[in-house]
Amino acid sequence: MVNIVVLDSFAADQGETNLWDALKSVGNVEIFNDTSAAEFIARAKDFEVIVTNKVNVDKAAMEALPNLKMVAVTATGFNNVDLSYAKERDIVVCNVPAYSTDSVAQLTIAYILDYAIGVREHNKQVQEGKWSGCFCFFTQKIVELASKKLAIVGMGNIGSKVKQIAEAMGMEVINAAIPGRPLKDGKVELKQAVADADFVSFNCPLSEQTKELANKELFDACKDGAVILNLARGGVVKDKDLHLLDAVNSGKIARAYLDVLVDEPPKKDNLLVGHKDIIVTPHIAWGSFEARKRLIDTTIENIKCFAQGKPQNRVA
Repeated sequence: MVNIVVLDSFAADQGETNLWDALKSVGNVEIFNDTSAAEFIARAKDFEVIVTNKVNVDKAAMEALPNLKMVAVTATGFNNVDLSYAKERDIVVCNVPAYSTDSVAQLTIAYILDYAIGVREHNKQVQEGKWSGCFCFFTQKIVELASKKLAIVGMGNIGSKVKQIAEAMGMEVINAAIPGRPLKDGKVELKQAVADADFVSFNCPLSEQTKELANKELFDACKDGAVILNLARGGVVKDKDLHLLDAVNSGKIARAYLDVLVDEPPKKDNLLVGHKDIIVTPHIAWGSFEARKRLIDTTIENIKCFAQGKPQNRVA
């Protein structure tokens, strides 16, 4: 039996704390909805295993936790953990890969359908009594997706799932290469890909190669009237200089859909929020009930395997 503390359970369980019940069979468990940096050390100091989603587990924190033996990250990304020091201390770090593939792909396609059809706006107009005296009316140009081109930046698990669904709708998918990586497996140079694409979807991890990849140079290279989708990380879009805002305002980019921002939650003066042609959702792509349950179940299994001396999904 091991001592386990869950530092920010709400990120995964959204208040459904019973999803963690199976963890009680592994050891003594204490669960906190959220934990600030100031509260972290006091809450974690007596535990061998800490479970974190966003709490930053850096070298200084680990030095203050002599009992720490494992960090279980309730996410695929683990940039909030100092892996170098964890390896030095032989602290096991495990993540949860690929738990949200279907959910993120689902929102990607939902964005595309929202642009193509405008279901909510048509319904709003009907509710306001504007369907009268005519057989039908349109609040926007309806777009048929068959034969439209979708450039996907990041053809991993999520990008591949998006490709599968898009092709089932008759779309043509372009595998856009991330700059600095080899042009293989049918990849197309990024500027060429966006020049041909009606939709450009970012489904890639944030890295040195993808940081601020969606910038003025890329928007200028896009086909006129293209639609930008970012379901990767906020840092993939260079928003500090408002290049995306300028591109949308000029009409070069017809609309942008963002599930992630550089600053989350956004500051009140964020100009990307509230623009009629920049649709922002609050980092929800990963968060279907099924994906969250899969995330928690795999985290619990990671801890069980660690307790048995056979760690799985280990990144350090």
